[in-house]
Amino acid sequence: MNNPGKASELKKANRKKKKLAKKSKRSDTNKNNAKPQPQDKIELPTSPVNHTIPLHLRLSDLSHAGVKAFLNTVFRSSDIPQTLDQCLKNVRKLLYPPELADALAGAEIREKEVRSITLVIRDMEGVAYTTGNQLDDAHKEIHLSANYILSSGEPPTPDDAIKHAKDEVIGVIVHEMVHTVQHDGKGTAPGGFIEGAADWVRALACGPAAHWDIYAIGKK
Repeated sequence: MNNPGKASELKKANRKKKKLAKKSKRSDTNKNNAKPQPQDKIELPTSPVNHTIPLHLRLSDLSHAGVKAFLNTVFRSSDIPQTLDQCLKNVRKLLYPPELADALAGAEIREKEVRSITLVIRDMEGVAYTTGNQLDDAHKEIHLSANYILSSGEPPTPDDAIKHAKDEVIGVIVHEMVHTVQHDGKGTAPGGFIEGAADWVRALACGPAAHWDIYAIGKK
């Protein structure tokens, strides 16, 4: 004999299960359609444009002919602080021009935080590279080859040797100084863009390098 009370309880239980199933389905649908929440932005250390950046010079071997050329031929020792300071000013003015803030409706333009820049002249292969100090990446080092300084005094005509060497060395320093203060999209910017920006600043600040083929693009 059927038990009416038990049958009624089973019907109630089935209806409750169906309701719970529908509710769970709606919840899953809402989760799938929910708008993704923006992730917290990673804020890189920045500083106001033209904040003070101390400049340092480190010579690894005073007996090296390239170091001697840097101190006595390419530059006079007394001119080095003023020259390096002017190089950095030119770089910052071109990368972060004051009128840019006006173009962006008064928005504050901020540089990558740099606490110091040290120019290191040493015996090494290649031309130059920029890196962060091992203890703190905000302290930048520009390593410039003493061998390259020596070879840069070999222009088309001997009479231009000193001027040619000085122009080339300053151009390389300006290029590398760009790397110390330029933003790089948190490391995602293409290498061609990074190097192109540095050469662009060098060309405007110092003129094109003597060995550049300024007609190469036109020829292609």
